[in-house]
Amino acid sequence: MQVSITAWAATDKKLGFRWVALLVGGIALILFGGFWGVIGGVLTTIGETAPDRRAGFTCALAGGAAPFLIGLLLLAQGIRTQRRLAKLRELAAFARQHPHVSAEAVAEALSISRHAAELLVLDAASRGVLVDDLSETSTTDRSARALADTRVASAVSPIARVVPAQVGALPSGTLPLGLVLAGTWSVEGFLGAGGMGHVYDVRHVRTGRRYALKTMLPDARLSVDALRRFEREARAASALGHPGIVAVHDFDRHTFEHGSLDFLVMDRLEGETLEDRLRKRGSLEWAEASTIAREIASALAAAHDAGLLHRDVKPANVFLARDARGERAVLLDFGLAKPIDDALSSRITVTGAAVGTPLYMSPEQARGDALDVRTDVYGLAATLYEMVTGAPPFLEPTVARAYHRLLSEPALPASQLAPRPLPAELDALLGAALAKDPDARPSDARAFAAALGAVAA
Repeated sequence: MQVSITAWAATDKKLGFRWVALLVGGIALILFGGFWGVIGGVLTTIGETAPDRRAGFTCALAGGAAPFLIGLLLLAQGIRTQRRLAKLRELAAFARQHPHVSAEAVAEALSISRHAAELLVLDAASRGVLVDDLSETSTTDRSARALADTRVASAVSPIARVVPAQVGALPSGTLPLGLVLAGTWSVEGFLGAGGMGHVYDVRHVRTGRRYALKTMLPDARLSVDALRRFEREARAASALGHPGIVAVHDFDRHTFEHGSLDFLVMDRLEGETLEDRLRKRGSLEWAEASTIAREIASALAAAHDAGLLHRDVKPANVFLARDARGERAVLLDFGLAKPIDDALSSRITVTGAAVGTPLYMSPEQARGDALDVRTDVYGLAATLYEMVTGAPPFLEPTVARAYHRLLSEPALPASQLAPRPLPAELDALLGAALAKDPDARPSDARAFAAALGAVAA
């Protein structure tokens, strides 16, 4: 089953209006009943004649007790509706990340009983929020659905979880342990695989320091000019010395008997990607999300000042690095994030999956238009949107539907999808930053950070 965005928006609006109306009505009746109850009690107490006392009693009963009890019932119903809406929001956020919803998974994710989870799923299904996905069966759509379910496989960061350095520990098709690349970098372990290559834990043979080495797959169609351009951009970004941009230390080529392998060497960071954290938690608290977003904006602003665009800001390209000073967000893959041969980001591969999907790309990227700093502002806004709601703005089971919504529909307000309360001003800021027209967005990352800081304050 998957979330119907249209049905969820209608349900969220309807239940939101209902619980507010119930609370307001309940409080009004309680106040009304309390007032007339006091008046009736006074008349009953001080009435000098029997008719006066009967009138006071009638007033206390009919005008006081009855409205007061009805108000209590409305108030209780409003609280139950608000809690119900909160659980449905949590379910919707969970289902947007996990299209195949089961009662067991919902019970575990929302920390409720199996029976309560079954009732919640049934409630969502009866409202049309959860619908069966039986129509899309083509190879392209199946690929796209898998893509959406995993938030899109992307370039793997220099993550610290290293495979034990033992012979045979590396997956097939990877570099052997102990291999020394370019006479300098000794392969110590395997960190992961990305769209453009593999990431290894390496040791500098002379200094003994550990780094992360990223290879470029030989079938990535890297031209000589593209490699030089990437090297310039990677070195330029690293030279900024910004704590939010991963430092690149080397860019070289290793020659084998039957070919060569291009690679770059960068800082080896301890921590996890933002994508990994979201996969574990679903969504983040507003304070944490706003801090991460402002750190990303600071890194983007520094890069933009140097004339560099990232072009692929998304959770997989944000690393949450931990050190003795605490945690900081670090942007990965400057220059590598966009396909190196400068093909359009919306190009479709033979498997049907988009190179750079519409989950985070700006409308101008999808159209193949010229890009500027406001494209990175859009990517940052889409990343913040996912941090607070649990899913990117246009998560759909097929690439075609995601592209359609990206190019023609505004994103739903984050407050309608977030499982936790958000500042009222955030919807307006995200709405502007996710605008189809770049001119309607904040002018640059620094302006977005300033607006975000105002919202956080």
